Amino acid sequence: MIEHSPDLIEHLQQVANLLHPDGRYYLVVPDYRFCFDHYLPETTVADVLEAHIEKRVSHSIGSVIEHVRLTTHNDPVRHWNGDHGDDPRRKSVEISSFLGDDYSHTKADVHSWHFTPESLTTLIGVLRSAELIQFEIERSYPTVRNNLEFFAVLKKSG
Repeated sequence: MIEHSPDLIEHLQQVANLLHPDGRYYLVVPDYRFCFDHYLPETTVADVLEAHIEKRVSHSIGSVIEHVRLTTHNDPVRHWNGDHGDDPRRKSVEISSFLGDDYSHTKADVHSWHFTPESLTTLIGVLRSAELIQFEIERSYPTVRNNLEFFAVLKKSG
């Protein structure tokens, strides 16, 4: 469920604190290309660092707006066959609904992060090199055709 964590670095630091040296963290992660996140942008290192610097404890208003505006169907077989549904990037959204006093994006549950096996591997490597996390990718598995999730194993390292 790492895709739901508002501050991914903080989440990984907390998990590392729970594990013994050489412990493993097993991940099942949605591949954004084959789920309802298809039209959302792939997560960048800058996105993750920004959330950590801001000490995010809830999803950003931007994440919620993008989720409402840009998600599509969640049928992986259709995605694998190139059918991503109508392009929601042209969909109109009532922006005022996000600006009212009664709207609270802090209670929203959306995907903050959008990964592929390759992008997660790269991100973990960069965060490890920067000494922000104690994990390295031990193994990453490609997304199996007609499925929407991939698997990765993070190993806690000194």
